[in-house]
Amino acid sequence: MDETIYVGAWDHYLHAINPDGTLKWKFDANSANIASSPAIAEDGTIYFGTLWSLGDGGKIHAVNPDGTEKWRYQTGDAVTSDPAIGDDGTIYIGSIDKHLYAMYPDGTLRWQFETGDYIKGSQSIADDGTIYIGSHDD
Repeated sequence: MDETIYVGAWDHYLHAINPDGTLKWKFDANSANIASSPAIAEDGTIYFGTLWSLGDGGKIHAVNPDGTEKWRYQTGDAVTSDPAIGDDGTIYIGSIDKHLYAMYPDGTLRWQFETGDYIKGSQSIADDGTIYIGSHDD
């Protein structure tokens, strides 16, 4: 079992830290601040969201276990929500653009759901597959 610790930061990097505290690698999120906690899939892929980069909205990122980019997906605004991964590998993550995104592991959009306002918190997945989210609706 890999015991790597993953930490996103406002320095624009996802840091992979060995259990002894030494740096394993760091991934540049293209000058975007990382505001969500990473989620790790069974295959070791690390998923996280970023804040806007020079006004171009937020992104959902997928990084391979070796620190190379797997894919990224442009959203309409910042992604500060923590991703959740379903039993089938679907990645669920909310955005300030008022959408919950469901992404296939290959980086293509499965579906998106519009809420009444922005999503900042984490999603929860029930045993029956129901996705629970909170948004800043009135």
